[in-house]
Amino acid sequence: MTPRAVAARCDDYANRPVTTDQRILIVEDDPEVASTMARLLSSRGYRPTIAASAVDALRQTRRESFAMALVDVSLGGDLDGVEVAEWLSRLYDIPIVFATSAVDEDVLLRASRIGPSGYLVKPIEPPQLYSAVVLAIARTDAAATDAPTTRDLVYLQRKLDQIRNVVDETRLARRARARSLDRLPSGIEELSAREWQIMRDLVETPNVEAIATRRHLSVHTVQNHLKAVFRKLEVHSTAELLSLLLGDR
Repeated sequence: MTPRAVAARCDDYANRPVTTDQRILIVEDDPEVASTMARLLSSRGYRPTIAASAVDALRQTRRESFAMALVDVSLGGDLDGVEVAEWLSRLYDIPIVFATSAVDEDVLLRASRIGPSGYLVKPIEPPQLYSAVVLAIARTDAAATDAPTTRDLVYLQRKLDQIRNVVDETRLARRARARSLDRLPSGIEELSAREWQIMRDLVETPNVEAIATRRHLSVHTVQNHLKAVFRKLEVHSTAELLSLLLGDR
């Protein structure tokens, strides 16, 4: 099926009900293919962002958090799709689904080492695209039952660094810059997988309603998880928690 035919089939999906508002990163240097995938994902309620190059993809991940990424294996430029995907996966823990127009054994071997959530062969049809996205996100949610890992701690440290940059001229930031990963608050290892996830969300977006929407939970459930986090880390509010993580205590 040609890209134009795939685009035409997007219209059939546009009338289906919206099911999510999760962000999807599309790393694709073919404008027609990228816009087609974006239209389809938008029609299903996702919020796609197109990156036409490796540099653009890395810039977008510094600005936004993504539920998963669709990456063109044959991306042109200094970094190919596999290299970009490796960067996204290791530093940002973003699930990857590769898209390719030809099956190259060497490329697939390199790609497999990253542990992608799936592969799509171009031209991509809407049902296959949607299924790949749903499965990639579902596997990530299932993995949330695991205990916090070193990658989780690196992620949290990166988010804390971003907060410090906002208040760079304050005493709080000066003290925070000297705080290393191994000095994160005691008790953090006692958090459950869900509590850890909620705390990560809170650092990124300190809004209970937004977290509840993102995790498909009720506000009451999120509040209960936060109470458990506060109890284990011996804090009494969101402000006190952020202050503890930033090293002001």
